[in-house]
Amino acid sequence: MEAPDRLVTANLNLPELYVEIVERASAGGREVYCDPDHVVFFLLNGSGYLPIKGHMGTIKFTRSGPVTAMPVGVQIVIDAEVRPLTRAAIIGFKPDHFESIAELPNGWAVDQLAKCQDIKSPSLEIYLRRLAEEVATPGFATPLVADALGIATIVSFSRYVRHESELRNSSPLAPWQLNRLRDYVTANIGEACRIDDLAALCGVGGRHLCRAFRKATGKTVHGFVQEVKFAAAKRLLIETDRSINDIACDVGFAHTPSFIAAFQKLAGDTPRSFRMKSRH
Repeated sequence: MEAPDRLVTANLNLPELYVEIVERASAGGREVYCDPDHVVFFLLNGSGYLPIKGHMGTIKFTRSGPVTAMPVGVQIVIDAEVRPLTRAAIIGFKPDHFESIAELPNGWAVDQLAKCQDIKSPSLEIYLRRLAEEVATPGFATPLVADALGIATIVSFSRYVRHESELRNSSPLAPWQLNRLRDYVTANIGEACRIDDLAALCGVGGRHLCRAFRKATGKTVHGFVQEVKFAAAKRLLIETDRSINDIACDVGFAHTPSFIAAFQKLAGDTPRSFRMKSRH
């Protein structure tokens, strides 16, 4: 994993993995990565979040946690803000070695990628910190110790991914996720709301969002988006004198006849008739 203007203070290269202890500050700007290895990034100075935004594959993020993972071959684009000196451990695993231990399915699902920017696993952090300490202050048989800790890191990460997937597959959406969806749709009432974008807001995959949303609300995501849009359309019809054409455009319809047909199906009346009845 190459980054501009970084200082490598310690490193260890083994056949199946490498470890680097690095220090760098960021002057801001865009950085693009696509690593040939599976990489885990562990923030050593503090346990807070880095003020960066970007996307990993199709997953968008607005900050990066103290432990992040970058799967092999997945492009990561980062727009970093100016930040002070950061000290971190970067651990890279050869794909064959990683995959033979992790035994994860080929390819990374969207919901798995979504969790990679903020991994919450105390056991994984213990192995990562111990591995960083071993490389920073090597001693007798450091390569053997590092190799064993590397295997423990892969196992711990694999357990984390499996556990998170099981939770996502069995649980409906949390209140904060539902609130975030409503806020986003309301704020972008005139835009097309893609399932992948909504799923990224909740940190889950598109399929899981559709299943979990129905489980939590009894509605489809599409039906929910339509409800929010037409609630806004009704307010505009009642409270303003904007034309039907303008209101259709306001709530994301390119063609007024499509808006009228959809409104009538949902409200049981045409927009014009609804306006007249609401004002009498």
